[in-house]
Amino acid sequence: MRLAMIPASSQCASSAVVRKHAASLRRPRTAALDAKSEHEVFERFAELTKGKMALLISHRFSTVKMADRILVLESGRIAEEGHHNELLQSKGRYAEMFELQAASYR
Repeated sequence: MRLAMIPASSQCASSAVVRKHAASLRRPRTAALDAKSEHEVFERFAELTKGKMALLISHRFSTVKMADRILVLESGRIAEEGHHNELLQSKGRYAEMFELQAASYR
């Protein structure tokens, strides 16, 4: 299961925890990558975590969309949870933040 957490503020560093036998912490430095390279990094992440529990904390919705379950955190609490499409349909905080980020690509 891939679980993604979206902080409701923009002050978040991306990190991933992948559980094999013991948990390990990864801080992918993708901010400086071009779009193609970043896509390749997260495709590889998806391959490596297939069938495993993985936790991804990110403010990038293109990354978060691959999660099986998304949690939106606000003031240290879970404000929303669900799959990407469910959260968009609910028109809550996740949908608002997704639309703001997506607008910069249009």
